[in-house]
Amino acid sequence: MKIERHNSPNFSSRKGMKVTGTVIHYTADGPEWNPVKWLCMPEAGASAHCVIERAGPVHRLVKLRDKAWHAGESEWLHRGVLPENVSRYTIGIEIANCGLLFKSKSGDFYWRQNRRFRPYIGPKPRWGKLTYPGGRIVEGYWEPYTDAAMNSLQELLAKLTQIGYGEAAQNLVGHEEISPERKSDPGPLFPWERFSRKLPKSTKAIIGDA
Repeated sequence: MKIERHNSPNFSSRKGMKVTGTVIHYTADGPEWNPVKWLCMPEAGASAHCVIERAGPVHRLVKLRDKAWHAGESEWLHRGVLPENVSRYTIGIEIANCGLLFKSKSGDFYWRQNRRFRPYIGPKPRWGKLTYPGGRIVEGYWEPYTDAAMNSLQELLAKLTQIGYGEAAQNLVGHEEISPERKSDPGPLFPWERFSRKLPKSTKAIIGDA
């Protein structure tokens, strides 16, 4: 597969930790926003190893040998211990998607960028509910993922396996699972059934009509 390469300054050393997992994120922005450009700017203070566009193109922002700043304050059981710095031993993949949308009284949908609401332009939103082990619930309307993006993710994970990151490509986890008190990505509409996943899912998703 073709991967366009960029150079984000937002990375640091893994300090010798082996890469054993992959964290799936959504970008939480609309198609008019450029997450690749933003994550390559120092002021973003964050990055990912790869970003997948809605139409399928894949971008690499940080080399796999380096730690991309993608997981933030998170915890994930890692070989019997629970280190907090999940970014040190994982690959971060961002998928272009608005995530949770906001519905107005008139029935229009918006996505939120910081404190500003922008009109949603995309496929028909679907209702979904995400339930966390601690009882937290996040529900509402979400942007569906495109087949093109999911196909590219499958290809990317296969590529990771080919170049020696097979363990990471099968140990998939959503950002919502390692940061359950503050994150909801990739959300209830992410099609986990399309991917090989060794670890049990810790969040429960329900999709349907509100």
